[in-house]
Amino acid sequence: MNDKSKKPGFLKRWLFNMVNSVRDYKEYNNVPTLTSAPVNDRFDSQSQLNFSVHFADGGRVVQMNYYDKRNEQLTNRLYIVTDDKDFGRELDKIITTEGLRR
Repeated sequence: MNDKSKKPGFLKRWLFNMVNSVRDYKEYNNVPTLTSAPVNDRFDSQSQLNFSVHFADGGRVVQMNYYDKRNEQLTNRLYIVTDDKDFGRELDKIITTEGLRR
């Protein structure tokens, strides 16, 4: 038997079927697909403001950081939001304050 006339091997068929089943599942269930792009294409590095939220006893800690290219300085600030305050409103205040500082 000629090697060129052979059907694809088991592994190739299995992989092909898996890829097609995932694609069909995403289309049927309207699963959003993620696209990636280099960070420089998505964000202007001078206007980038990053934050992370850490859970703690009695509230949350919000860490804000950004890099100032002019001064070549990384700025970090911590904010504590207690459980008795509305986290959404407090986060809004924090982001607004940091945006105005820059």
